[in-house]
Amino acid sequence: MAEEELVIVTRRVEQGLTLVAGSKQDRCSECGEPVWVSPSSVRVMEDNPGSRILCLQCALPTPEDAVVLPLDDNQVAEIEAAVRREKAKRIAAFARRWADD
Repeated sequence: MAEEELVIVTRRVEQGLTLVAGSKQDRCSECGEPVWVSPSSVRVMEDNPGSRILCLQCALPTPEDAVVLPLDDNQVAEIEAAVRREKAKRIAAFARRWADD
């Protein structure tokens, strides 16, 4: 069996600002487009030398023998925090509009 390769899949910068605080820009190892990499994904890559970054466009479709790992607890926490921040922004904007009417 071939050795498994660890791949971090992420959004291209052109798709908009990152929702995860502390994210940095890197490049897709396939197409070279700038991508966002969250702090926990950086740690995963540091712990797994030889891992690659792929943008969503290059990652899909995945090869038949690809193993897709679940998000780790830190990645889930980052996503949850980002969703909470985005919700709070939307609620605040709605409240401002409501108060202005």
